[in-house]
This record gives sequence, C-alpha cells and structure tokens, in this order.
Amino acid sequence: GILLEWVLDGPAKEVQYIIERSTDLDSWTTLEITDRYQLKDGPHNFKYIDKELNEESAYYRLISMIDGDEEISSPHYCSASSLGARIYPNPMQHHAQLEILTRESDPVHVRLTDVFGRTLYSDSFVPTSLTTTFSMDEFDLSEGQYFVIVRQGENEQSLKLVKM
Repeated sequence: GILLEWVLDGPAKEVQYIIERSTDLDSWTTLEITDRYQLKDGPHNFKYIDKELNEESAYYRLISMIDGDEEISSPHYCSASSLGARIYPNPMQHHAQLEILTRESDPVHVRLTDVFGRTLYSDSFVPTSLTTTFSMDEFDLSEGQYFVIVRQGENEQSLKLVKM
C-alpha cells in the first residue's frame, strides 16, 4: 500500500478531509471522507494507507474542508516501488519537468538518450528528499522522441519523452 501523511498546524478549527486518487490526473476517485474533527491549537498529524492501489503508481490529492472553506491540494505522485519517475507535460513543447520519487538514499543515475541510443545527458545525484525535480528545458532538444532512463541500485525506469 501507499502511506499518505500530512500535518495541520495552527489555531483551533473544524476540519474534514477527502482523500482522492487518480492515475491520469483527469478522473479522481474518492478513497475516504473523514469525520469532522474539532482540532485544538498546535500541530496535528494525519495518516491514510491506500491498500487498494492496483497500479504501480498514482497521484493523490487532499480536499480540505477547514471551518467551511474548501481547499484542494496539488496532486502528489506516489509509487509502490522504491523508485518512480514521470515527465510532465509529455509531449512537451518548450518546458517539461522530470520528477523522481525515491525511498532510498542510494545514488540516482539519470540518462537522456535519443532514439539511436546516443547519450545526450548523464548525471548522478544522492537524493536529499523523497522527490527531486529537474527542468528538461536546458537540454535544447529538437523535435523528436527521446528516452530518459532513471536508475537507482537494481531499480530502473525508462520513460519516453516527445518534443513537439
């Protein structure tokens, strides 16, 4: 399963959460609607475990109802494996981001190749947080197809990138 955790800090208030999951960022499935809570001042920790994930990865968002006001969080990408990656938007025109999610502290290797397998970019880093984001803008890619290979230890993920 996927463990979701969040913290609400601040003055006393009434809260309720709706936890949603999506695999495509378009259609969202409600996983849980919490009871209403009357919270006291200070930080409060919340957890939810998605035991029903049938895909390798998914996006999650939280709809917060705080004192009657609704706020929708930005989607967060989660992977059931210890390494996950996505490129968005894809296909790209001028701007794209590579987001890497890892639960391990081992070095992560990123390689960008063309369709002929020629390496256009290669780098390694040691993750300092669960999610690391790279801008794909700096590579000045021509129109065409590319592959981004992300590897950490024995785990590897290959993504196709289309530049229009």
